[in-house]
Amino acid sequence: MNSALRRPNTITTSQGRFAFQAPPESASAESALSYGIENPIPPLPPPHLADQYFDMVYNHVQAQYSFLDWHALQLWHRDRDNICLNRPIIGSGQGTDHARGLAAFMLWLVYGYGARLMEERKVEGAVSHEASDLGQVMTLANFQVYYSAAVACLSTLTSHHSLATVQCLLLLETYSIWHARSEISTWQVAGLALRTAIELGLHRRTRSRSEREKDPLRYEMKKRVFWTVYTMDRMIALQLGRPSGIADKDIDIEFPLNIDLQVTDPKHIFEMQNRQIEITKDRYPGAEYTKGYDQVNSVSLRL
Repeated sequence: MNSALRRPNTITTSQGRFAFQAPPESASAESALSYGIENPIPPLPPPHLADQYFDMVYNHVQAQYSFLDWHALQLWHRDRDNICLNRPIIGSGQGTDHARGLAAFMLWLVYGYGARLMEERKVEGAVSHEASDLGQVMTLANFQVYYSAAVACLSTLTSHHSLATVQCLLLLETYSIWHARSEISTWQVAGLALRTAIELGLHRRTRSRSEREKDPLRYEMKKRVFWTVYTMDRMIALQLGRPSGIADKDIDIEFPLNIDLQVTDPKHIFEMQNRQIEITKDRYPGAEYTKGYDQVNSVSLRL
């Protein structure tokens, strides 16, 4: 496993039953079953708390960076029992197991992130660090329990490279920036996210009109993900006094369009993307925003 994603050290029993290590990268069905018995999955937060955690992450993370596929997350959130409590056989990591592993990682970390945000901001209804609302056996802080459950899915991130992998790494990166953990190196996770994005070609414009037309929403998500990776890379490099991971001259992907979450009409988005490309042809990314927001680059649905 990449050193950026080191597993936590074995946690003492005083921290509760649900403090567990990440699973091995590969394992036989027999050893995977043994692992599952020795490392039980924690209970999910009650529905009302899960919804609040979800809303906190939207308001404090997604609204600022917009790198998550929030429509997919909402679907997973509704199906959280299936995704989070039915752990796939460790080591299989293919097909639906891989997809479920990514979904479980995101959900557990969203719940952990939301729990931490609620407590830090002293939001009404926040659960205490030593809360027992989720069961007498849970003594760890809720956000630590959910974080540990997310860590148990880390092998899924290191064994596959996809757009969803970069989104997971970004979520882990933003979490580690504000809630530092000794087993997570923010610098290395940021580097891993950037290198994976470059490997997938997210920094390069898709010049084929027909290719973009196949899935304009996905192309827009690629832009959002890359520019968040870029922003994080620059921010962390500046804070640590280290060089950034990619030169501006190597980037030609357009800026994301300024569109609301509810704007999902592929045809409309595709037309906006084409106008954007015409404006930025032979110019730097973001040139279409030099005069501010307008109908070329922005769509807002106001109630």
